[in-house]
Amino acid sequence: RIAVVVTGNGLKDIESARKSVGAPMLVEPTIEDFSGQLERSGFPC
Repeated sequence: RIAVVVTGNGLKDIESARKSVGAPMLVEPTIEDFSGQLERSGFPC
């Protein structure tokens, strides 16, 4: 399991974050799905 804690920049306010960046990606807990999601989003892997 992975947990990410973001503090001090307003991203804990989910509605404001979604307005800025859109809906979150749903990623299966595999490295293949994670890499695929990054590639489809335009991030170099």
